Amino acid sequence: MAAVTETFTGPVLTRLSVSAYHESGNSLADYQEFATWLESQGVAALDISTGGLLPIMPSFEI
Repeated sequence: MAAVTETFTGPVLTRLSVSAYHESGNSLADYQEFATWLESQGVAALDISTGGLLPIMPSFEI
């Protein structure tokens, strides 16, 4: 983050897709912790997606 803020003086935005689609993937608590860390690093806003709420089928997100 330091490298970004040294060269860019505007607000830093971050996009997260917070659905791992796997039982051993990251949890909501993991993403909440990460979001708190991003805030502490100066990130101004988060754009959070669930990654889709549709049933996963063959050819999904190719």
